[in-house]
Amino acid sequence: MGFLNLTQLVGEVQASLLNRTDLSNDRCVTALNFAQTTISRAHDFKELFSFFTGSTQFTGNSFNDKFVLLAPLIKHIHTAVLIDGTNSRKLVEKPWRQFDKTWPMPEALGRSRPQVYSRWGPSIIVYPVPDAVYPVFCRISTYPRPFNLTAGPLAVSDYEWKDDIILKLACAYLWKAFGRPDKADDLFNEVGLNHKPISGLLGDAIRQDQERPDLEINIDVDTANLGEYWANPFIKVSP
Repeated sequence: MGFLNLTQLVGEVQASLLNRTDLSNDRCVTALNFAQTTISRAHDFKELFSFFTGSTQFTGNSFNDKFVLLAPLIKHIHTAVLIDGTNSRKLVEKPWRQFDKTWPMPEALGRSRPQVYSRWGPSIIVYPVPDAVYPVFCRISTYPRPFNLTAGPLAVSDYEWKDDIILKLACAYLWKAFGRPDKADDLFNEVGLNHKPISGLLGDAIRQDQERPDLEINIDVDTANLGEYWANPFIKVSP
């Protein structure tokens, strides 16, 4: 989370724009939201990684049952798992053209545990059409929640330790709108958006976000403290 609330952010934007009388607080909020959008396009930061748990439907309408409704602000689904005890499985995402070519009408086929899905807008379509209600557990990245001065004057950004970047991008947008591209370019250069690859403050933040100091890529499991290890398909025990 950010450390400046929205009222404080607006005050900083106003001060950076020399307290112009023709700059409203609402316009400052618009610029701050544009800044968050710019950051979101540049990189998926870890603080916007989250989980989503929905469920399949099992009704008398097989057309409706092929859909799973997603939550708002979901940007990417990084993985989706159908939860069904030891029969749980990772759902495989398919491109919508391939999905529609292979299963143009999933509801006309038999029901079973879903195996694949395709995302379209606010929903995913699964195949096969579910034969029961199954939780669907997803690892997701989201868009930042937009600021709203009326509803949340004390709200902070979803981004961690990036208030300075948000402020500079918002001010750059406003300076350019007020006919001072020179001041805007100075701020864009400081943030790093005028460079390929991205450098500056935003480039530093991206590099820091990509660090994984404790990451180990293996499937080694200590069977001595695992309980019923024979029930885990990922454990191989030598005879």
